[in-house]
Amino acid sequence: MIRIACDTHSHTLLSRHAFSTIQENVHAAAIARLELLGCTDHFSSMITKEVDLERAQTYDLRDFQHFINYSAWPSSWEGVRVLHGCEVDIVDMEGHIFGENIPVRYQIGGRLYDHVESLADKVCSQCDYALASLHNIDFARQASKSEVTRMYMKTLDNPYVLILGHTGRYGVDFDIKELCAYAKEKGKLIEINEATLAGYPTNTCKEIALCCAETETMITTGSDSHISMHIGQFSHVKKLLEEIHFPQKLIATTDSSTFLRVMHHALGTQEPTNN
Repeated sequence: MIRIACDTHSHTLLSRHAFSTIQENVHAAAIARLELLGCTDHFSSMITKEVDLERAQTYDLRDFQHFINYSAWPSSWEGVRVLHGCEVDIVDMEGHIFGENIPVRYQIGGRLYDHVESLADKVCSQCDYALASLHNIDFARQASKSEVTRMYMKTLDNPYVLILGHTGRYGVDFDIKELCAYAKEKGKLIEINEATLAGYPTNTCKEIALCCAETETMITTGSDSHISMHIGQFSHVKKLLEEIHFPQKLIATTDSSTFLRVMHHALGTQEPTNN
């Protein structure tokens, strides 16, 4: 039987179209006997309007300020290890993520920063990991299979990105084997997404899982929960992985220690000494 003890893709009220608080999600994770929960609220243009005419800038850090106050959370909560993440949009065929080209000049209190950084740096530097995914696929609709594959590979080159999220959802064609091999080379993870399996009936997720098994590429599992009752619920994921006899050793979410080891190795980070 497949063992999954971590949920690395979840949302709170701060994603705007989700319905639970972080405390409700953590409590649900504890009830589900998860060892680890990753909170990955949307870091995306879907959260707020683009233009602040008063300050002549495209986006304002104030709309994403929750990401820079993650230190308010305990790292262990109701016996669950809680990780700070974000689900960041891939925004072009070069694999760039949301916020890379947006300068942040103002602090959330209105004062000017001494040093200008990108919005992506401001947010992602405060996260344990970023999960990158497509939502608005218009720019990729006419792209070739090789172009989409290259886009995903360039996203994996981003030092903040650990996970490619729900790549089997929207019917954007890519070379699955080439991408899996590249993820393995980078030590990064391909997500098998519960919400995709439940709501988007395609065979792509199975093809991705089979290819990960063939290439010995590690996967992560995410509920993509937008309400606490779905935290840690992986019935479709487990059914798929058991059906294809997916190797347990390739599931990074087998337990918290495995996921943390993979994360720190891939991103070149270390476990904080106070945790």
